[in-house]
Amino acid sequence: MAEQLINSEEAARRLGISAQQFRRWELKLRAAGLQRVQLGARRRYRAASLDRVIARAAENERPLIPPGSQEVSEQLKAHKRRLKLALARSG
Repeated sequence: MAEQLINSEEAARRLGISAQQFRRWELKLRAAGLQRVQLGARRRYRAASLDRVIARAAENERPLIPPGSQEVSEQLKAHKRRLKLALARSG
């Protein structure tokens, strides 16, 4: 039987999040075990690996992505923008 590969939109749907949120979380999901397959310029994900990531999170009763990680990321981006503006004004 052929291995099932899914795109980011399908992976996001299975996780119950937006495709944009999936793209933001991709590195963390990959660190948790999501396997990516590169097909030319296209990225696909092994459906079985996504199922394992979800099952592992459920077994451990832990969220896939720690709460607040997105907020911290947004705060860091805002801080970086403020630093760039300050440097541009001083230079």
